Amino acid sequence: MALSLWKTCNVTIKNGNLFSCGTIRYGHHLRGKPPGIAKSLEQKLAESKFKDPSLHFKVDIGLPPPRISRSKQLEELLINLEDTKEEWLKTAGSYHIKQIADHYGIFEHLFGDAYFYPRIPLKIIYETEDGKLPVYFGNTVKPSEATKLPEITYESGKKHYGL
Repeated sequence: MALSLWKTCNVTIKNGNLFSCGTIRYGHHLRGKPPGIAKSLEQKLAESKFKDPSLHFKVDIGLPPPRISRSKQLEELLINLEDTKEEWLKTAGSYHIKQIADHYGIFEHLFGDAYFYPRIPLKIIYETEDGKLPVYFGNTVKPSEATKLPEITYESGKKHYGL
């Protein structure tokens, strides 16, 4: 079909000289490959977005997971919500937080192909005119609410960490 769109001029004689006009399309010369042979936009975009799995793979750059015995987890039958949240943060919370961050593409935007499991939970609280505004997993903090520096607390245990 692409060839049917193109006209080729025959060799003609003008003033005794051979004259050839080559391949033209309505007076314009062909630049690049003809439409039937050249790649489509979808093919070019797919080729530019392709990531080789041997070069682009996720790398864990975080701390190792904590080891907590199952017998200590099952000792108490009464449930305190604050203790439950702390236990969740020590065990499965870091995996859930990483899944949330993967879902929203946070690691990809900040670190590319690297990721980590947040092993040390941070408690971040902004002081506002209305009171204290804690930062949770996914709540929106407006710039007017974050005018002052936040109060950040975390448990360091035996090791000393800094922000």
